[in-house]
Amino acid sequence: MRKSLRYLYILHELGCGVFLALLIFLLGIVEPYLFS
Repeated sequence: MRKSLRYLYILHELGCGVFLALLIFLLGIVEPYLFS
């Protein structure tokens, strides 16, 4: 039981990291168009 909880926690952390990376990536692409 403990092991699966830790695994879910790691998955959650990875998911947040990927989401933030995508957000920054998209902002980097869109920013020149917004402020041109």
